[in-house]
Formats: sequence, structure tokens, C-alpha cells
Amino acid sequence: MKAGVDPETLRIVVEAASGRLLVHYDGRKQELAPEPDPATAIPADPAELKTCEALYLAGRHLEQYRHATYEPDAYYLEGLKRDPEDMRLNMAYGELLYRRGQFSDAEEYLRQAVKTATRHSPNPYDSEPLYYLGRVLDGQGKQDKAYDAYFKAAWSAAWQAPALFAVAQIDCRRGEYAFAFEHIERSLVRNVHNCRARNLKAYILRKLGLAAKAEAFARETLAIDPLDLGARYELAKALEAKSDKDAAQTMTDWAQTFTGREANVRLLSIDYYEAGDNEEALAVLGHAEMKTPLHYAYVAFYEDGLGRADKAQAAIQAMDAADATYCFPNTLMDLRALTRVAELVPQDARSRYFLGCLLYDKRRHTEAIELWGEAAKLAPDFPTVHRNLALGYYNVCHAPEKARAALEKAFALDTSDARVFMELDQLYQKIGMKPSERLALFEKHSDIVAVRDDLYVTYMTLLNLTGQHQKAYDLMMQRHFHPWEGGEGKITEQYVLALEALAQQDLAAGKAGAAVKKLTACLTYPENLGEGKLACAVENDVYYPLGCAYDKLGDKERAREAFEKATEGVSEPTSAMYYNDQPPESIYYQGLALRALGREGEALGRFHKLVDYGEKHVFDHVIMDYFAVSLPDFLVFEGDLDAANRIHCEFLMALGHAGLGDKAESQAMMQKVLAAEPAHIGAHAIAGSIR
Repeated sequence: MKAGVDPETLRIVVEAASGRLLVHYDGRKQELAPEPDPATAIPADPAELKTCEALYLAGRHLEQYRHATYEPDAYYLEGLKRDPEDMRLNMAYGELLYRRGQFSDAEEYLRQAVKTATRHSPNPYDSEPLYYLGRVLDGQGKQDKAYDAYFKAAWSAAWQAPALFAVAQIDCRRGEYAFAFEHIERSLVRNVHNCRARNLKAYILRKLGLAAKAEAFARETLAIDPLDLGARYELAKALEAKSDKDAAQTMTDWAQTFTGREANVRLLSIDYYEAGDNEEALAVLGHAEMKTPLHYAYVAFYEDGLGRADKAQAAIQAMDAADATYCFPNTLMDLRALTRVAELVPQDARSRYFLGCLLYDKRRHTEAIELWGEAAKLAPDFPTVHRNLALGYYNVCHAPEKARAALEKAFALDTSDARVFMELDQLYQKIGMKPSERLALFEKHSDIVAVRDDLYVTYMTLLNLTGQHQKAYDLMMQRHFHPWEGGEGKITEQYVLALEALAQQDLAAGKAGAAVKKLTACLTYPENLGEGKLACAVENDVYYPLGCAYDKLGDKERAREAFEKATEGVSEPTSAMYYNDQPPESIYYQGLALRALGREGEALGRFHKLVDYGEKHVFDHVIMDYFAVSLPDFLVFEGDLDAANRIHCEFLMALGHAGLGDKAESQAMMQKVLAAEPAHIGAHAIAGSIR
């Protein structure tokens, strides 16, 4: 830009040769506008919402944005308690149950939604509940009733495309390809770019003996989406039906391009299964390069549908022998296939294990735990099923001892699994195992501790908790750490704690100069830790002892500066649930620094605030904040928020009483904290100085 040109007068326009605007930049200064209202939290208690509409919208929002801690069920059910005939609530809850594979339960709610919707007219303004009624009936094998529901759903323009697509699929299952062609054409009128529907049309044309038209239509689809694997497969099959010389090469090109990822092939096979063509579905599966247990489950399912029991049994045996490392069943079709495999072989552990994983994901926890329990009896040497049972026992059944036994067995079966060891240690921490006992296990399994940063950080934490600060510091300085979501601030916290503890040892030994060096090092994080310091980092715990060290050196000015810095920060106690919350110790150190500066009244104010907050909130019932996004721990095992709050408040009171000179009360409170949470980092760091 030329010198002297005012950017606010600049306007840049880029147009195509036709004159169509492509890019526009206007340098004019934007006028101030009012800020939009912030998002509103959905109440944790659905009863607080006043209307059924509010409950419906809350549930839909939670589903749409997959909220981490709130579930939609309670909102729908609260609304249905108030008005059992509400169409939208019945529809939403029925759809939710459908997506979880609970077809029979979903049918009840969807039928009520249809009944309400058709109260005054057989043709409702919105036929969504009719479409989903068709889905759940289809899922239960009630094909004729599903057909009627789909057809009725097609009355509404909004649902014609998916409803008539489903109708055409059932026509194909019945072998009525002329009807199927008529219905798929009507579906495409409403959504001509639906590639699944387009591929079904190409398939129907093949079945009607119109291979040339099938080829032409498949090429049209590829013009819309060149990467659609179904269209390329249909093109190859159409050429094959014409005995075209390019048929074999087209199929080879398709297989080389799309079959490396087994899920691609499996998903395409489902389209043919839903059109009633198990042979074609098997042909598609035959092209898969990587064959997971789920691949063989589908083969068994399709073979069983064709009445070929021997081949189905052979596929199940192959499923049991296949590598399950990256097999994660999650769809309703996976549920259908695995359920049938489990029915075919009542003694098959693998299918029950996979079904348990799928149902746990669908929030069907009790059924999942039962299936895992069956799998564990059938295959007692399979580590992962015991690991999964541990999660279910702790988080769902609230049986920590059963969880411990299951997870210990899982690790005993495979002591090379660092992930399971991490989870086992988290469980030990939850149930109150002493840090020294946990540390002994870490040193026994040092080979796998070194594999994961999260385990290594825990190792550093345990060393600090057991007073081995120099070893913790030396080891962490030898490793390059990589930050991970949920682990922010953990290694830097241990770095600071180790140096602070070593500095306190120096001060006790009369080595104030050495203490200053260590405490000054706390203010800058080494590059190998992989994390920088937050702009809002609170370092009262560093500046107060730094002031003490300078004071012992006789450097009164630097001591005063350090004490002044130690007084900074928020002085009102709060909960400390999230990563960037101010730790409660900061207010304690503010008070000590104020006392060192001779401002005793302000110091006492800080200490009284700690005691007052603890006494006022110790019995609070705590719920997860709706907008919580930065929890301090990776939650494998769910915590008791009320218990965590009680420990936090008792810790605040211990700090406050210490500052007020009531050491007996402070020590009693600190012992309660450590009894409830033996690995409480703050309590370990400060308890010694209180004594």
C-alpha cells in the first residue's frame, strides 16, 4: 500500500470475468454495536423450566450439541409427566430411544406422537413422528407396518425424500422392482443429490435389466460426487451386466481406491442389505482389505439371512480370531448384526463384549454391564472386558471394591498396558490409597510409566507427595513433556512444588541465597515442560517465600517487593473446580505477606475470609456448571462433587485457622482433609509448615 493512503478509505474488489463478485474488502472503520446477550444456561433441574416447550427445546439443544454432562432424557420425561400427550416431547423422546436401539420402547412414544398429531386430521402438518415410527417398526422386523408408516409420512413434503427412499428399499426386499423404481423416482424429486437414493435407483435399473440406463445414471451421480463409492460400485456392476470390456478394470479401480478402510465397504454393504440383497452385500464385503471382528460379524449376519448356517458359524469363528484393537461398534446396524451373532452362538464371548461396548455408549449401562459380565465368564483371560466392567461397577453400580477387583485382574492379565495402569492408579486414588503405596507400584512398573506423559506426571506428583523433591525435580528435567487436553498445568505445578520444597529446605538450613535461586526459577518454566505460563498465573506461593529469603539475606527492598507481589490477586475465596481457578493457598499466602509488611488488619481479613467461606459452604450441594469446559482431571471414574467441596472447604478452614494462630484447629482440619484425600497436594505442601 502506498505511503499516505488511509486504510479506512481503502476498498478492494475481486470479480470473475463474468463480473460476479468473488472477494470484497472494505477498510471503513466498523461502527460500535451492542454486544449480543450471553448464552443462557439450561437449569440442571428440569423442574425449574416453566413450560413443556422449554423442556422440549432444552432436550433438543443438549442432543444437538452433545453436552458433556447434561442428558436430555430428564427434560423430555419431565415434560411428559406434565403432558403425556405432547406431540413434540413424545416424538423427541421416541427418536432418542430409537437412536439407542430401544425400538420397542421408542414405538410407544412415537405412536402417542402420531396419535396427538392426527387428533383433528388424518394428515398431520408434520409427519416426522410417522417416519420415525416406520424406522422403529422396521428395526423390529415389522416390515409391512413400517411400509404403511413410511407411506403415510410421505404425505408431508419435508419427509417425502427419506420416507419414499425407505419405501423403495422395502419394495426391493419384496422383489417388486417396478414399484421400487416409481417410489425412488418420487424420492429423488425432493432430494436429487441424495447419493444413497441415486445408487438405489441405479441398482433397481440393473434389477429391471436396464444396465445401460444404470450405467448412465451412475455416471451422472459421479458427476455430482466423484468420490461416492456406491456410485463407482454401481458403475462397475452395470458395465459387468452389459459384458463391457472395462467392467473388470472399473471394479479393480474401485476396490483399490475405496476398500482400504474397512468401514467404507461395510457401510456400502448395509445399503444392499436394506434393499434385501444379502448376496450383493457379501460381494461388497469381499473386497475389504482390513478385516476386523465387525467385518466378520456382518458376514455371519448376512450368511445367516441367506440360511447358510455353516458359513455363518465359520464367520463367527473368524470374528473371534480377528484383531480387535481398532474395532469400535457404534451403529444400529452393528447392534443388529452383533445381537444376531450372540443369538447364534450363546457361548460366544466376543460378540457379548462388543455388544456391551455399543450399549454402554448408547447409555444402556445396565444391559452393557450384564453382557460384559457374561463375556468375562466365557473368556476370563480377556483383559479389556474386566477393565470395562471396572468402569461400569464404579460409575454405574457405585461398587468401588468390585471395580478394584476387576481392574486389578485386567492389569494382571496384561501388565504391559500403560493405559490400564493409569486407570488403576486413578481408581486407587479415588478409594484413598496412600501415596507411598501408589509410588511403590509406579516404581515396580517403571517401564510402562515412562511410556505416557500422564503417568510420568503422576509419578512426579507422588514423589513430591512423599517428600522426594530432588528426585522429582531431577527426573522431570530429563524428560520433554507434551501438553494434552485435561493435563494443562499439571507438570508445571509439580515443577514449582519441587523447587518450593527444596527452597524451604535451603531456608531451614540457612542457605537463603540458594533458596532465592530456586524460587526465582519457579517464575519461568523450562522449555522441556512443554507449557508456558498463563497470563493470569497466580504466584503468591512463590513470592511470599522469596520475600522471606531476601529478608534473611538482609535485602529489605527486594523482600518488600516480593511481599507486595505476594499480596496481589483475588482475595475472595471460591470453589476450585476448574483448571484456571485461583488455588485457595494464594489467599493464605496473601495474608502471610500482608503480615510481613506490617498490615496485620488486612492479613487477618484474608484469614477470616478463608474460615468464613469454608464454614458457609461446607455442606453445599454442588452441581457441574453448565458451561464447564476445563475440568482439572481426565475423568475415568466419576467423582463426588459434594465430597470434593467438603474437602475444599475444610482445607480453606485449615489455612484460615493457621493464619489466625489456631494451630490445633488447623491441624485437626488438615488431618480431616488428608484422611478424606490422602493425595491432596495443597495439604501436603502446607501441613508441614503449620506443624
